[in-house]
Amino acid sequence: MANSENLKNTVINTGKKIATGTVITGILLSTLPIQELFGDEKNISCPTSITTKLLGLPEKNNGEAGLKRFLMQNNNEKFFSFVVPYGNDPWTNTDTKTLAAEILKKKNWIPQLVVNDDTSANYPGKIYEQYEKVIIESTKKNQSLGTFSANLEGKKVNVEFKPNEGQSIGNTDLTLEAYVYRNWVNISPPNENGQTTHEKVLIELPIGLERKVKPNENGLIEESFDIKRLSEEFKNQEGVVVVLKKAGKTVGTGLFEFARAEGIDKPASYNWKDKYGKERPEVTIDLSKADTPSLPEYLEETGLTKMTLSVKNVKGLKRLEFEINQTKLEKDRYEILAGEINKKLKGKAKLSFDPKTRKAVLDFFEEITAEELDLIDIYEHITVGDPDHSCGHEMCKFKATGTNGNETYSTRNEIIRFYPNQRNTKENPKDFNKDTWLNATDFKLLYDVFGSQEGDKNWKAEYDIYKIGASEGRIDLNDILVMLKAVEEQDKLAAEIKAANPNAILPELSIDVDSLLPAIQLTGNNQKDIATLGQWMQKRDIYKDTIGQVKEIRKAGELQAV
Repeated sequence: MANSENLKNTVINTGKKIATGTVITGILLSTLPIQELFGDEKNISCPTSITTKLLGLPEKNNGEAGLKRFLMQNNNEKFFSFVVPYGNDPWTNTDTKTLAAEILKKKNWIPQLVVNDDTSANYPGKIYEQYEKVIIESTKKNQSLGTFSANLEGKKVNVEFKPNEGQSIGNTDLTLEAYVYRNWVNISPPNENGQTTHEKVLIELPIGLERKVKPNENGLIEESFDIKRLSEEFKNQEGVVVVLKKAGKTVGTGLFEFARAEGIDKPASYNWKDKYGKERPEVTIDLSKADTPSLPEYLEETGLTKMTLSVKNVKGLKRLEFEINQTKLEKDRYEILAGEINKKLKGKAKLSFDPKTRKAVLDFFEEITAEELDLIDIYEHITVGDPDHSCGHEMCKFKATGTNGNETYSTRNEIIRFYPNQRNTKENPKDFNKDTWLNATDFKLLYDVFGSQEGDKNWKAEYDIYKIGASEGRIDLNDILVMLKAVEEQDKLAAEIKAANPNAILPELSIDVDSLLPAIQLTGNNQKDIATLGQWMQKRDIYKDTIGQVKEIRKAGELQAV
């Protein structure tokens, strides 16, 4: 339940007057084919939509997390959502206050999720259930009667709406709305949950709340407007959503990302990989269950670990800088010990990383373009195993810039508390003394019960860490080999940490196998001993399984003794 910190209770206090916060709004984009628009060859076709806005007020920002969860369960690829800041949100400005006031006024100051003027209050159930129902219903009710295209000239946006073939939208009661947004902005100071970014945020209403429009002689609606807050530094991370309405009902929407005007079709995508090189997914919890428990494969064990920041589809990157945000909760869960440039980048870039401030600056000697690239290895010590309560590993103050110092077009798969992609931990079952380190002490405890089996006086089930075949229910060489492999992995990470940060304080992890296991020494060479023992145990298991099968056959009377 606490993985999402109970999303059932995250969303809204419906009876109280609103003082501060943010409003979430969005556009639902369809997968209908984009039509080629005639007229201006400079125009870029914009994805069409089948619905309009999603509005809501998050409580401690959990509304954004809940909204993302529900969208992922209901045609996430069709939605485009952004935050409308107001109150004490650092991104609040005159335009955002104007829109937030209009939204809340229509709802009598009761913050609700709204899609095409259909409020979640119209549906039964708890708030989070109402959210989900209105999102599902929005995909059924909305229509798209045409398509948008647009181009950018300096700070001026030119948009064109073309009705679908054979479709008339008339000449009256038509209004245009435009919402300029920016991707991945910093929240400083962080909100109450420690969240440090808005994935998308409204920054400007270039034509106010709406503008009355009419089709021209060709049946097209053509409009232009200036964006005052548009700058070269952030242009690649900005865009505009346009909405055409007739008598207050949406007849078409379009999303125009300004990076596309520069010929950039895809954003660079930053993500984390685990110590085994496995990419982090967008969802690490079970969304099909009400309490959204962690998926077992994404529970991280206590002890040393490594996370690698990687990027796909990167183009023209010269400098990357960020900090890893840690709330008090997160500092209690894991400590950051070191950061090192990934070995694949040696000779191509230099890294500055401070474990105390958790700030990283990666400078490339030349602008880099690549389909996929591992960038930075971050070494950490997970100190608490708690699968029922989530934490984050969010990057803040993130900047990915080119030689000109301008932001590049990018997105990120952030690990954030309460969100579908969150961090959860569990105790390492091989950490027998529960000190969050795997070392000689744990190995000695295992060795003390070596040879015991279920039913013995000194039997301890928690030490049976290899439960396959004949090894289940006994502490044998397979358990020893599993432990050796785990400790060797921790030793390797410890060595990498010491190389990256000589000041890192680590206990002695390495194990003197010769002194601990004199009874099974074969050659004096640990690697050969382990390989030989592994082969022996494999053959022994096969032998025992075969004998067992023969006994079962004889017992059934199908095979006579020779």
